[in-house]
Amino acid sequence: MTIQDDPPAATDPVADFRGVRIRGRWKMLSLIGDGTFGSVYSVHDKKLNCDVAMKLGHNHIKKTHNLKEETDVYRRIQNGPGMTKMLWHGTAATYDVLVMEQLGPCLHELLNYCGHFSHRTTGMLAVQIFDAIEFLHSKGFIHCDIKPTNFAMGTGENFHRCFLFDFGLAARYLDDEDIHREYSEYNQVIGTNAFASVSCHLGLQLSRRDDIESLAYMFIYFAKGTLPWLAYREQTKTQTHEKVFLKKTGPQNLEKLCTGLPPAYKHLLVDARELMYTEKPDYKGYKRLFQELWLIQNRESGLHYDWMYKREVETLVREMPPPTPKSSPPVFQQTSLNLSIGQPS
Repeated sequence: MTIQDDPPAATDPVADFRGVRIRGRWKMLSLIGDGTFGSVYSVHDKKLNCDVAMKLGHNHIKKTHNLKEETDVYRRIQNGPGMTKMLWHGTAATYDVLVMEQLGPCLHELLNYCGHFSHRTTGMLAVQIFDAIEFLHSKGFIHCDIKPTNFAMGTGENFHRCFLFDFGLAARYLDDEDIHREYSEYNQVIGTNAFASVSCHLGLQLSRRDDIESLAYMFIYFAKGTLPWLAYREQTKTQTHEKVFLKKTGPQNLEKLCTGLPPAYKHLLVDARELMYTEKPDYKGYKRLFQELWLIQNRESGLHYDWMYKREVETLVREMPPPTPKSSPPVFQQTSLNLSIGQPS
């Protein structure tokens, strides 16, 4: 089957798309997941001889956002820190096509694996993420959907680097003359409920401050492994939305949210909420806060993330021979682990 025959509907996760060839170059392998306005597949690139990611979206469906607009964002942010590399874009039959480098596990998957992240790992990720968000903002865009599933670690020599992707909801906050978009109310609520800013819940026009507030919720989520409102499931989406909003804004809830965490987390959230609509966030100041957190917790471990350490321990336990009947159980605290930086197996 080739692209001259339409590939199976991208919205059908069980469609048998394996083996479909796009433009004779890309062979579809498996569904990775559904993005904001399209589905993402793992495909083999015949020209590059490697697996890459391909996002497909119907080009005849009229939406507020579409894959062509997302492609425009990728085009403007290429080669920036923490930006996923775009390899090709165009059309095939009734589809807009966006081909990107294939990344490793997303931060949501890694968080599930670890349970929660240490302040060291959160700090290492935060420093990179602030660089990525500052660069995105410098190009006149805000992301509008900050969440762990939209960040992933690289592969190969970039295994230690964190990348931002899925710009399906990204919006310009600057016009072509670099003038900030005017403030407005009664806007459509977009993004993901759990990480949405207070302004987003209220339907206010979003700006740079809202990406920063979403980052604060995400970093708290990393450190605690949960958020107080994650389990909220009301009868309607509107009721759930309202309950999450009240939990985020209720008296003393900010203090409770940050209980047990170093001051950097609360500082970021408070500062994000106090920023004016057009005010530029203090990216360098935020980065310094979390860099200090990282250095305090991480003087001897280098770029060794929690999931790498856990994997080494699990490998060590698996490879350890079973004790003989008369031997004592292994004393793990006396075992020397190699925590030097290196490619995970």
